[in-house]
Amino acid sequence: MSFRSCRALAVAGLALLAAIAWAARPDPVLRLAWLDAQGRLQAIAVDAQGRERGSFDAGQPVPLGSLWKLVAYAQWVEAGVAEKPLQCKGHDPEEVYCCAPGDSIARGAALARSCGLYFARDRVPWERPAGAVMQALPAALAQAVQRGDLGPQTRVSPREWLAWLDAWPPGLREQAQHDLLAYWVNGAGVRQLGQVAAQLRVKTYTVEHADGTRTAGASGWTAQDRPLWFAAAGSSADVVPAWAGPVLSLTRSEEVPRETGALEGRQCVRVEFFARYPIATVEPLAGARLRTPGSLRGRYRVHFRSGTAIEIESAGELQLANVDAHPVITGDLALEDYVARVIDREAAAQPLQAAWALAVAARSYVLAQGTPSRGCLQIEDTTATQRVSPRPATAAALEAARATAGLVLAGGYAIPGQYHRDQGRDGVLSWRDATAQAGAGEDYLRILHRAYPRAGIATAADHGALACDPLPLVLQWLARERPGWKRQLAGQPGFEDPGELQVCRLARGRAHAGGGHRIDVAGYRSLEERIAVAHEYVHLAFAGHPAGRDEAFVEAQARKLLGVLP
Repeated sequence: MSFRSCRALAVAGLALLAAIAWAARPDPVLRLAWLDAQGRLQAIAVDAQGRERGSFDAGQPVPLGSLWKLVAYAQWVEAGVAEKPLQCKGHDPEEVYCCAPGDSIARGAALARSCGLYFARDRVPWERPAGAVMQALPAALAQAVQRGDLGPQTRVSPREWLAWLDAWPPGLREQAQHDLLAYWVNGAGVRQLGQVAAQLRVKTYTVEHADGTRTAGASGWTAQDRPLWFAAAGSSADVVPAWAGPVLSLTRSEEVPRETGALEGRQCVRVEFFARYPIATVEPLAGARLRTPGSLRGRYRVHFRSGTAIEIESAGELQLANVDAHPVITGDLALEDYVARVIDREAAAQPLQAAWALAVAARSYVLAQGTPSRGCLQIEDTTATQRVSPRPATAAALEAARATAGLVLAGGYAIPGQYHRDQGRDGVLSWRDATAQAGAGEDYLRILHRAYPRAGIATAADHGALACDPLPLVLQWLARERPGWKRQLAGQPGFEDPGELQVCRLARGRAHAGGGHRIDVAGYRSLEERIAVAHEYVHLAFAGHPAGRDEAFVEAQARKLLGVLP
């Protein structure tokens, strides 16, 4: 063999090795951008194993997809114009993303379900003067609004988009985040609710490209209130649930922002501290000043008439006043700051799943039992209600509160989330039991279900769910039928067995499926009742696919499962 031949073989061998190495290298499949705790842009490419593989250009414009609805939502809310529920009449195929014929949909649900008809140009009050948020729109979006062609193909860079989301004021941001939670509670992301909780408050999107391919993802805020955006190949029904866990891990920050500053439109709780323990005197410590009435800033020692004392700390959120010549301390707290302080005072921030469960219970309790008072919910700090720490919440407790922010025990009213340190019973969460269950690997949803078997999970803004009156006979019938149904549906695109179900007696209206794998039906004795049960089962089985929102498809499948001709 000649030298030239040997050299050619060597080059070919090196080329082959390079090709093998390239093929073995995990290609980036996710683009992820967010603003960190210092407001710095982070833009990374991620491989299929969830590992960082360099960066990507976040300054390159990309199509908005259905994120344009966030722009319309912001204009509507900021303009202060009353919302106009959209009536579904069954004439437009796009209504499948909105509501069933004869029903209506409100603004928050329209955002979470990506109902484009709700945000049609002739419905949004674009004629109203732009507020601060709309004035901060990136130029490309502002021009699209002016031209009247804002839509899925409008392009903006992730860098500019994230800066705009970061400019939203707390009140508007909190409202949007609570509305977006519906995606995880009773939308396509319901199967990840146990993993995600409220840690991702995002609007999903899918972009159709000219070559027939699709890019999808989501954008919004993390539990730590940091804007984020991500994209991968596929549809949002596949991309968002699959990547939620890695996105949370990659964007997680060790810094937890404090609940400080003006409440500015956020839900607040007014606490009467030490309501059952009369205060004798308040002693300033370490240079703190004392003015009555006035704000407390610094550390103080509170002496009670009983002879005991406790140290407190305030950055101005606590107020000292004299009522009937006796000192009284109150505090106006943001709701999640309040929940975090309850965790610190009543239990602990670990184990995490137990703390999440307690956060949902505490939030449910104050929303149900708090008395409206001058824009806040008023509640006493007592063992009969909820004890509240008179010191700033710890970072771990704040993280547990924010991770579940907006989640409550379901009800047309908030179900009171009663709890006790070690004495649990039906309707009362035992912290001791919760820690044991978390230690055994149970998530916060299962812990809550054990303590409150007749309650589901809803968003704080959801007034449609009711406490569950269980129907065990329907559940038994369903258990007998489901294996056969699963075999029939297994070949359908988008089918996924919904797992453990909760079957509740229908209180009013029509049968429906909701968050936490729950269906509300009248019974199963008559054929129509059995069709209703099968109908709601199909809804849940296709919850992550557009077919699950197609009433004609769902009804046809339900009748087929029962062998009933259309």
